[in-house]
Amino acid sequence: MAKTTVNLSDTVTAWVTKTNQISSAIGDLVNLNTTVDSDIVGAINELKVAVDKTDSSDVINLARNNLAAVDAGGDGSFAYDSANGKFTYTGPSASEVRAHLNGGAGIVYSSSTGNISVDSSEVRELISVTDAGGSGSLTYNNSTGVFTYTGPGATTLPSTITSTQTFTPSTSDDQYVRVDTSGGDITLSVAVGSLVTGQSVVVDKIAGGNNLTINWAASSQGISLSNSVELAVGFYNGTAFSFVETVKS
Repeated sequence: MAKTTVNLSDTVTAWVTKTNQISSAIGDLVNLNTTVDSDIVGAINELKVAVDKTDSSDVINLARNNLAAVDAGGDGSFAYDSANGKFTYTGPSASEVRAHLNGGAGIVYSSSTGNISVDSSEVRELISVTDAGGSGSLTYNNSTGVFTYTGPGATTLPSTITSTQTFTPSTSDDQYVRVDTSGGDITLSVAVGSLVTGQSVVVDKIAGGNNLTINWAASSQGISLSNSVELAVGFYNGTAFSFVETVKS
């Protein structure tokens, strides 16, 4: 924009026009957006001071003082130091992490040390066993945690029979019965007892020169065996015994 120059040779009208131009170019001091609105030099100086501050610690302090940190809770912490403009985040501590853990169902947990251990007595009580039948047996002791499997024929042998009587199987397992007729003739009646389908009773005359007669449970297939039986096998079919082998003297 060209400068407006007032000359002494100008007419009054020219003076007025040029003076108005200069006033318009300068503007209204009242509208000057500084604390100094009485003269242009003062306003410019104030602006210069403000500009000079862009490279000073004032701007840094201004920025730092207008920042803040909000720690919304939870584990760990978050902080801000306005003196040096430093944000500090501290992750969860060991004690904070341990506080979220719990034991149960046989697990023992110490929040003070973080140690995890197993309560064996509780774990043992969570276990059970079902013996669904058949030969042999399976049991479980929840006080010791021991499973015990007894295979077919592994039960204790019945005592040797030496007199006339009825033999009743007390366990669900194949049976081996020994008979000694040294003391005289013996009639042995065999009952079903605790047998299940498919299990057997073997009667074996192991000693003695007298007669052994076997009477199987009522309704069994076959006949009562007269004297003198040496070995007999009866298979329980769920209803009665089936005779599959008999050896006589």
